[in-house]
Amino acid sequence: MKANVSIGICAYNEVTNIGNLLDSLLSQPFFHHQELIEIIVVCSGCTDGTDDIVREFHEKDSRVRLLFQRSRQGKAMAQNIILREAKGDVIVFLSADTYPAKGSIAVLVNTIGGKVAGADSRVLLLNEPYGLANFISRFTWKLHNCTMMYENERGRLAHLAGDMFAIRRGIVDEIPPYVINDDAYMGMVVRSKGYRILYVHQSVCYIWGPCTIRDYIDQRRRVLFGHRQLKQVLGKPPTVLKTLLFHRPYDAIRIFLGKVRTLNLRDLAKIPVVIILEMMASLLAIWDDRKKRVERHILWDRIGSTKMLAKRE
Repeated sequence: MKANVSIGICAYNEVTNIGNLLDSLLSQPFFHHQELIEIIVVCSGCTDGTDDIVREFHEKDSRVRLLFQRSRQGKAMAQNIILREAKGDVIVFLSADTYPAKGSIAVLVNTIGGKVAGADSRVLLLNEPYGLANFISRFTWKLHNCTMMYENERGRLAHLAGDMFAIRRGIVDEIPPYVINDDAYMGMVVRSKGYRILYVHQSVCYIWGPCTIRDYIDQRRRVLFGHRQLKQVLGKPPTVLKTLLFHRPYDAIRIFLGKVRTLNLRDLAKIPVVIILEMMASLLAIWDDRKKRVERHILWDRIGSTKMLAKRE
């Protein structure tokens, strides 16, 4: 049976990245039983010409669709437009500042079927191997990937990460507009309806992680605030390393030590800084939660050092 595929992208002032991303998506190979029928780009309050680039792509390929929001209303609202408008059997969500490896979308989509209604890709960072902030970003994402793999192997995965993932259309109807971690919310809804989520190691997308300590803390602060919010909204936290530390500490420590053992002595000395920054971000997230500072994270400031995506495969 043929699987029609919709791709959804939320973009806010992504003029640097959107062209490379659309080029990549339109040249992606698909399996014979798959067909890319549309790429929906929701431009939310863009002022830098992102929408003009999308229009140029639409003129060359009508599968590229531009949906324009005059002002930013939060990512959840933009994702809801994609959920309403998508016509494919499977919807692949990508951040506008990502770059998928060749063939990765087809591999991701191919896992959707039967009881599997969600699939997440592996994230690889393009950050340089030197510099403290770069190390911390790379190490944090390695921990994330290891956690996803660990939970996947045990059939417990209930999490989707926003850089590139796929869901079966119709499983998630709408995301509450105040939800910060829209991707994790969708993953938890998929699991709550009795479906499985897979972590697809062979499906890869590239990103830039924060390249400064301030950017790293700002990003983690928002993510951790979103995790706290999901526990309040859905009654349980997402399956990420930090929440495992409280619910299944043996598993969390095993994952953490497994990655630490792979480090050389120079990088090992940086681990206390990783822990301190995570604690700082957690305290800031708790502060935001106590002060009900949801708006701060719905319309967050762009993290500039993550917007340097170069075309790589």
